[in-house]
Amino acid sequence: MANPLRPWNAADHQALAARTVALAACPAKLFRLQRGRNAWWGAWSKSRYDVYASLKDAKDGVKGQRTQGSTWTILDLPVVAFLGRDLTLVVGENSMRSALLATSFRRLNHPYLSAIAKAFAPTRARSYFRYAVVGAQLSLGASPCRIHQSGGSYPFPWPARLSEADFHGALEVVAAFAESAAES
Repeated sequence: MANPLRPWNAADHQALAARTVALAACPAKLFRLQRGRNAWWGAWSKSRYDVYASLKDAKDGVKGQRTQGSTWTILDLPVVAFLGRDLTLVVGENSMRSALLATSFRRLNHPYLSAIAKAFAPTRARSYFRYAVVGAQLSLGASPCRIHQSGGSYPFPWPARLSEADFHGALEVVAAFAESAAES
């Protein structure tokens, strides 16, 4: 199955975003898949891989890529989903310990997804990530974020532990969106 997340700068949805009004904002999760490998004398190298809309999709993304000595980690990423009728904009920040989301949303004064995406344009390298989602189910809600790590044998048992990532910034944006929608 193809990954339903598309980078926001993909040209094929820009016209749709310019005429799609955000009907709601809610906290959600994306799932980032990372690969680790024992590089040399106990030094580990990590590569960032794809981001998926569901934990199941992320786990399925590992199938066929496993090699001897590799480990896999799936990180739950707290994000804000701006839901439109035909398109959803998903926004998150790469640093889970900053308040960039809430700060950028305060500059927003237009309900269209294209304007919201512009408000969350990266201000420095890798500060935000933005995805467009068409016709996919997102993991909505603000349940605790976890780190899922692959086991040493196949099939993967994927034990999970709590992550330091939280929904503080995402919940501020959701509240600000609801307040601005109530005023208009």
